[in-house]
Amino acid sequence: LYERTPVMLHSIDAEGRLLTVSQFWLETLGYRQSEVLGRRLTEFMSEPSRQLAEHTVLPEFFRAGAVRYIPYQFVKKNNEIIDVLLSAVAERDSQGRIVRSLAVAVDVTEHRQAEREIQKLAYFDTLTGLPNRVLFRDRLTQSLAHARREGGKVEVLFLDLDQFKGINDSLGHAAGDLLLKTVSHRLRECAREGDTVSRFGGDEFVVVLSSLNSPSESTAFAKRMLETLSRPMKLGEREFFTTASIGIAVYPEDGGDADTLLRNADIAMYAAKEKGRNTYQFFSEEMNTKVVERLNLETHLRRAMENRELFLLYQPQVDLALG
Repeated sequence: LYERTPVMLHSIDAEGRLLTVSQFWLETLGYRQSEVLGRRLTEFMSEPSRQLAEHTVLPEFFRAGAVRYIPYQFVKKNNEIIDVLLSAVAERDSQGRIVRSLAVAVDVTEHRQAEREIQKLAYFDTLTGLPNRVLFRDRLTQSLAHARREGGKVEVLFLDLDQFKGINDSLGHAAGDLLLKTVSHRLRECAREGDTVSRFGGDEFVVVLSSLNSPSESTAFAKRMLETLSRPMKLGEREFFTTASIGIAVYPEDGGDADTLLRNADIAMYAAKEKGRNTYQFFSEEMNTKVVERLNLETHLRRAMENRELFLLYQPQVDLALG
């Protein structure tokens, strides 16, 4: 078994030192037998795995006499790291003392890489590498929960690029994609550690700022983003300038949950566009009232058109002085 089985087999004594290793164990990690026997198994692990083994798994193993499917990382002789799942059982003497272990470690590196790739596709935007809507919502929810406990504030900044469609239509999607990558890189430069920058889709980005001491911090951040984005961008052989409109909603004043804050930040962003673009706007209840009124008006007009309720009236305008 030790010579032929294509899995990593090993045995350690009660001190955690290697007694035997299989041929595949040596081939996988790139060692000769003389280089490993007598050394502690943990010497061949990454630092996090060594900590896990020494403080948690090995004490449990020497108490219970068995462990199953423990995720470890082994380090090859060339310093390459591989992921394994390790299971072991103990061999005891007549007094019940553990003499040695019999363990098998299965290389799951490719499987772990596939899992990480799937997770990346599920939670990150493929073009920019930024968190997508799903991961963003999770991080915003966590920030709100922390703010509730600590009595803090959370600010959501909804950013939309001005006239992005014109670049996409005139230069093509490849240029548009390059612009979005550049924008995402610049937004990351502006953010602090702990902030979340997310691409929501198209040319929309959302930022979560937490642990703020005053509204002036978010104002400074919004100004810094606008200044950073206004710097010229190189797309192929041509130089372009882009601007953005930013809407800001604050927890708890503008909403107590993720959906409300996002909606209100979006409303404030459209107010910034109406104000002339390349600016930021804080949400206010007046904005929300205007949006509701506008939606109601649109709904009523659509129904009026469907029901043929619109008609023309002759309304002459008369100059009172001249008749």
